[in-house]
Amino acid sequence: MKIALPFFRNKILLSIILPVLTVGVILSVIFVRYLTPPLFSLIEERIEAELRLASGLGLEICEGHMNYLMELRLENDSEMMAAVKKEAIEEIKAISRKFHKVHLLVMDDSLKVLGSSIELPEEKLRLQTLPKNAAEIIIQEMGGERVRTHSLYFPFWQWHVVSFIYEKDYLRP
Repeated sequence: MKIALPFFRNKILLSIILPVLTVGVILSVIFVRYLTPPLFSLIEERIEAELRLASGLGLEICEGHMNYLMELRLENDSEMMAAVKKEAIEEIKAISRKFHKVHLLVMDDSLKVLGSSIELPEEKLRLQTLPKNAAEIIIQEMGGERVRTHSLYFPFWQWHVVSFIYEKDYLRP
């Protein structure tokens, strides 16, 4: 007694399915092998550009507020300076809503957090170092997690405007 699957009784059906599956597997392997690296580099470049843009926008906010004070000749008025700094920090924090998974910090020279777009305790927002003149992307630890940071320095207020993304969010796409 011969048992045959009804699906493969017709050899013409087998002769169509086998080549289609084979070609499909081969094309899948080729696409994954040769298209994945360019896609990864494109995504990495985009995220790094967003980090640079976010911190650059934060620095522009600082410059704009400082120019406003100087135009009014109120740069020596401590109350006005404090109010303008507070407003600048709030505007910088709001920048992160425009970017996916990118957060912003405003830190002073001693790396004390003055403002943060992410609600975490200050000890979880500690960074080891921030360069004053190099505007490059740095990988470092923050609160026990790896982050990619980009910082720009505003010398008039001795502020670092830092944009960062967690490594897990950077690698997720």
